[in-house]
Amino acid sequence: LYCYSEVLETRDGPRPDGLGRRAIDQRRSVLSYEESDPAIHPVQALAGAQAAACFPLVVADEPVTSLDMSIRGKILTLMRELQARHGLSYVLITHDLRVLRIMSSRAAVMYLGLVMETGPTRALFARRLHPYTQALFAAEMVPDPDAARHTRGVLVTGEVASAINPAPACRFRERCPFRQARCDTVQPVPE
Repeated sequence: LYCYSEVLETRDGPRPDGLGRRAIDQRRSVLSYEESDPAIHPVQALAGAQAAACFPLVVADEPVTSLDMSIRGKILTLMRELQARHGLSYVLITHDLRVLRIMSSRAAVMYLGLVMETGPTRALFARRLHPYTQALFAAEMVPDPDAARHTRGVLVTGEVASAINPAPACRFRERCPFRQARCDTVQPVPE
């Protein structure tokens, strides 16, 4: 990022859109955060800074997957700080409902490439309408074993349908415990 942003500034002089300057400022803000916490890997921090400096919309695909819990929290905190400081918007792709709860104001639940349900994140957590959304939330790992025993959810069985040549029907129908005749011919419209 340093080389890229410096080249933008020095090769052509200051850019009218401020891209090079934003990249340099973003790099400095991330590096100061990183220096205060050596647990954050420089490559992760700089990748986030580069994306944030160049575009106000950042697509983050599983940004904290496979990271230690303490590092996850630091990366998510950094993302929130950059969002507040620089007016960023994120498209967050995740299977981790805890990350979704912390990072998003709106959510869309997808299955085999189609949106099954969408809405404000709080509303989605409070009231799940589509059976796939219910199953997804029921499968969430709960740190309290007693609470997990009392969690009601949709049991999903069966094979995942082909995403290559899908039928014009609900893609979740083969696995849905609430399957109806109309599910075989109509793809429900998300609410």
